[in-house]
Amino acid sequence: KRRFQGHTGRINTVACSSGGDVYASGSYDGTVRLWDGRSGSQTPIQILSDATDSISSVKILQEQGAVVEILSASIDGCVRTYDIRRGMVNCDNFGNGKDIALTCVSNTSDKSLCAVSCLNGAVHITERSTGALLNTCFGGHTAGRYSLECSFTSNDKHIVQGSENGITIIYDYVTGDIVQSLEGQRRATCTVACHPHLNDSSVVITGSYDGTAIVWSNGNPKYSSFQ
Repeated sequence: KRRFQGHTGRINTVACSSGGDVYASGSYDGTVRLWDGRSGSQTPIQILSDATDSISSVKILQEQGAVVEILSASIDGCVRTYDIRRGMVNCDNFGNGKDIALTCVSNTSDKSLCAVSCLNGAVHITERSTGALLNTCFGGHTAGRYSLECSFTSNDKHIVQGSENGITIIYDYVTGDIVQSLEGQRRATCTVACHPHLNDSSVVITGSYDGTAIVWSNGNPKYSSFQ
C-alpha cells in the first residue's frame, strides 16, 4: 500500500502507464502531478501547473512502452499536451473567450485524433497535429451538471459518451449520428471505458452515480456472464 501526497485539492482524475512505472493525477488545485510508480517516492517526478482551473481529465500517451506525452483537460476550457521528451506544452483553447468547461479528453489508438467532452453537451473531435476541429457530436446525451467521460472504441470507429440521464450514447464521430443507446442505469453515467483490444472493440464498461457498473458486450460470448 502506497500513498502519493501533495495535491492541495480534491483529486478528480488519475491515469497509469501500461507498465505501471508512471502515474498521473489531476486535481481541483489546477495541477497535474506525475509520480514514479517504481520507487514509490512521495515526491512527484514533475508538476504541470499551467491550468488556471480544476483538472478534469488526464491521459498518458506512450510509444514502445515509454511515456511521451501527457494530455490534460481543464475546467478553464483548454486541452494541454505536454511533450515529455522535448519539454514543450501545446494548448488548445475550446472556450474562445466563452466560459466552456471541459470534462474529458480521449484519443484514438494511433494518437491522431482527440475527443473533448464539454459541460455544454458538445463532444468535439479534433486533429491532434493541427488542432483543427473536424466535427462536433451533440444531441444524443444530456450534460450541464456533472463531469462526464467519453472514450474512443478500440477500433477507433465510435465515441462512447456518458450522459446525465443514465443513458450512454455511442456516436459515429465522422457523421455525428447516434449509433446506439445503452440504457440500464438510473442516474448519470459519469465514467466509461472501452476494451483496449481490437477483437473486443464492442465491449464497453459504464459506471453511474447510482452505484452500478455495467459491462456491455453486444453479444460477445466471453462477457455474457456480466450481463
